[in-house]
Amino acid sequence: MNTGSISLMRVRLIRISAISLCSATTAAGALITIPLPIPITMQLFGVFLSGFLLGPLWGAISQAVYIVLGLIGFPVFAGGKGGLSVLASPTPGYLIAFPAASAVAGIFSKDGKITFRTASLSIGLAILIIYACGVSYLWFWSKYFAGKPITVGAAVSIGAVPFLPMDIFKGYLAAVIVRKLPRRFFVQNKFQAKI
Repeated sequence: MNTGSISLMRVRLIRISAISLCSATTAAGALITIPLPIPITMQLFGVFLSGFLLGPLWGAISQAVYIVLGLIGFPVFAGGKGGLSVLASPTPGYLIAFPAASAVAGIFSKDGKITFRTASLSIGLAILIIYACGVSYLWFWSKYFAGKPITVGAAVSIGAVPFLPMDIFKGYLAAVIVRKLPRRFFVQNKFQAKI
């Protein structure tokens, strides 16, 4: 086995480990509930962390892995739920936006070099993507599944407004943690060099 193949194997091992770690962080965040009048999980922390650490492509893949694990039955969604039954609930719209939100976070992070401006932009865009998908599905679900139609404004006030402050906090928390990590944690360039 030559040095080139060992190096490629090492890159692949690091990639798989990093993707698994970020998927697991999102799953762990789904099980951490902050007991407020509307319970809040820490899932988005994992979404932001994966983008900031892995970059757009591999961050998105880590979140796609998380979703697939949940859909095939692993109890990784909020409240320890898993399986296809989650598609009949009002929340899958948020979940399907996780890969795109992670990708957006990754676009603005280059080996952990995140400024307040780039963090703010990436967090804002990622949250906008998640809420657009989540609120749209909530509206659709209430009309066609629950049989209790609500207005778009009501869907926004139920599915976005109460969560916004904590979701912004989760994004900045992930950015602060990533900024403090040593450079050896960032393998984005290696990922892109040898796909």
